[in-house]
Amino acid sequence: MRELIMTTRRQTLGLLAAAALLPIAPRFAFSAAPFSNVANAGYYRFHFGNFEVTGLSDGTMALPMAKIYQNEPIDALQRKLDENFLGEEPHISINAYLVNDGERLVLIDAGTGTLFGPGAGKLIQAPRALGIPG
Repeated sequence: MRELIMTTRRQTLGLLAAAALLPIAPRFAFSAAPFSNVANAGYYRFHFGNFEVTGLSDGTMALPMAKIYQNEPIDALQRKLDENFLGEEPHISINAYLVNDGERLVLIDAGTGTLFGPGAGKLIQAPRALGIPG
């Protein structure tokens, strides 16, 4: 089953801002990198204008809905979660983005490490899966 990586408006705006700054970015990141047409588990590639953007998975984290919606009665909250097949603590994806302009690779967001629990901290493995030496 493929997981759909959804971006928020804030993430999209951040990506656009980072893409606008790429031409003035220092040339120390990586040497020229060819574009790829392959997607794999742990990352998803798409083109944004002249840029290749790779969404990298840093893992997932459980959302403690009862703590987030403290003013909502627990039974009503659980009923809403059940109606949407989300269980007691739905998981969300933690993502970072790697932007390739054909000459440089720029990592946007360095991930969470294990700050958000054992389901996170997977970003360190992503560059190797992409063929980028770590």
